[in-house]
Amino acid sequence: MRMTPAVKVILIINVVFYIFAYWITPMVSFDGHADWFLNFNALHPLGSPGFSVLQYVTYMFMHGGWWHLFFNMWSLMIFGNAVEQQVGTKRFVYYYLLCGVGSAMVNQLLIALGIIFPAQLVGASGAIYGVMAAAAFFFPDAKLFIIPIPFPIKLKYLVGFYTVVEMYMGITSVDGVAHFAHLGGIVVGIIILFICLLFLVSTLCLFKISVFIKPG
Repeated sequence: MRMTPAVKVILIINVVFYIFAYWITPMVSFDGHADWFLNFNALHPLGSPGFSVLQYVTYMFMHGGWWHLFFNMWSLMIFGNAVEQQVGTKRFVYYYLLCGVGSAMVNQLLIALGIIFPAQLVGASGAIYGVMAAAAFFFPDAKLFIIPIPFPIKLKYLVGFYTVVEMYMGITSVDGVAHFAHLGGIVVGIIILFICLLFLVSTLCLFKISVFIKPG
């Protein structure tokens, strides 16, 4: 699978962060803690001693384990390449980061409201779910095979299905997965796409008006 520039760089950064967090830094204890790199970059709840504003970005390059990293990067390659080709590298990077940061903000808000248990947040899932929403927006009828579903499913239905599942799991599950952060990525992605669509429509309308209105 040939990767687009931004997808390739994001994947490399995630892999490098994973290697540092789980292979290198455990051998170099800092202030008595072997997991200092993971703790420094994971997003801590607002008001906690370890919180830093930079963590709104760094958390999305950290992962809770090999499979967490693998599935996120696999999803990034599947959906990210198509979206980046559609919108361009610079716009894709902005969109990816905004979805990740927005997802983290949603998670922090729900912690502050007492809806979810306060815990550190790691993973690119929020940004990835935003990319999935964009892929469904641009290619709604594209079909994918998703295990264990034995038939291809259109992308618009797949994202809708994931949204419902994440909502259900967020309400009922105590599996330690940040389901509402995933939902936050989808919601933020949809908001960004809607704003861009409104801007495009309004720009086209203004252009048409300027063409038809001639100076007197």
